[in-house]
Amino acid sequence: MIIIALLVYSILNFYVGKRVVLLLTAVFPKINNLIFWILYIMCALCIFIGYAVPRFKFTKIAKIISGYYMSTFLYLLIIFIVLDIIRIIFGHTKFFEESILNNPKASIIIGSIIFVLVAGIILYGNYNAKNIQIVNYDVNISRISNNHKELNIAMISDIHIGDIIGYREIEEISQKINGLKPDIVLISGDVFDGDYYAVEDIEKIEDAFKNLNSKYGTYAVLGNHDSGSSYDKMVEFFKQADIKLLQDEFLEIDDEFTVVGRKDISPIGEQGIKREDINAVLEDVNTNKPIIMLDHQPSKINEEAEKNIDMILCGHTHKGQLFPGNLITKNLFLIDYGYLKVKNTNIIVSSGVGTWGPRMRIGSKAEIVNIKLNY
Repeated sequence: MIIIALLVYSILNFYVGKRVVLLLTAVFPKINNLIFWILYIMCALCIFIGYAVPRFKFTKIAKIISGYYMSTFLYLLIIFIVLDIIRIIFGHTKFFEESILNNPKASIIIGSIIFVLVAGIILYGNYNAKNIQIVNYDVNISRISNNHKELNIAMISDIHIGDIIGYREIEEISQKINGLKPDIVLISGDVFDGDYYAVEDIEKIEDAFKNLNSKYGTYAVLGNHDSGSSYDKMVEFFKQADIKLLQDEFLEIDDEFTVVGRKDISPIGEQGIKREDINAVLEDVNTNKPIIMLDHQPSKINEEAEKNIDMILCGHTHKGQLFPGNLITKNLFLIDYGYLKVKNTNIIVSSGVGTWGPRMRIGSKAEIVNIKLNY
């Protein structure tokens, strides 16, 4: 399977690279093709240097380069496939042959348009990923009592602290959350990007989380990236940051409501004891009070909705992060983003506040979720 994936990756890279060379030669006739191919291959290999080999001096820069390269590659691939389909359909026509195929000026114009378009997409995607938005939900749960209460929840997921996202981003997130004046802060997994040792200024980041102001404190679950050889260090981080980590555990908060936290269903690496059966987790939960569950992946929504849970908060999907990824996540999950009610269970899936891989979002947004829970 790995060999097939590498072969497909190589073929697609050659397909895109060949067409980029043709367009570059049309726009810049004196370009050195050998230098282009050397740089192109180096960029294509950065994803393996950044993610598939042991950490070393150039890991961070390799991840940054691979992020921008893969995004550029994705949209060039889409554009070239569309253009080739058009060429196959209309290439035999007299107009197409005279005006496009045999017209040097047309190649220059098309090449310039493609490069400007892709550059615009990348710049917008980078801005969009950094432009954190507040998304609001009003949720009424089924067991509303005569003594009506409202719980103001700030929820985030998929921060992915590591080589790309660090203290500056966490400080901004902390300030935005505090601006919501939440009663409680909930984190639905993927605080880390798979490697604790990739994080710089860890003490500053811990302080930024400590500075979160809420009545009941901050609670979190692990995501699939909160795993690996540095798992124990990640768990220790939550303690140092005053974040209550729930691993198939629950806490009854101030005799008002219960927060349940699930272990991730499919962690990428080591994550301690495996996830327990949901019945065992909920066995001693007081069902007379509102129950809020944090579960990183929205993979078991139907099963969890059978358990009389009032609200489930998930992340993981990023809503695809980069179009057309959202078309994939939409078909993988019952709900990949937004709000859904299954029986009496309210489900909210966030697209996340950070990014994985490229610091870009196209077709999704970086968000902090603000929920007004009425009970």
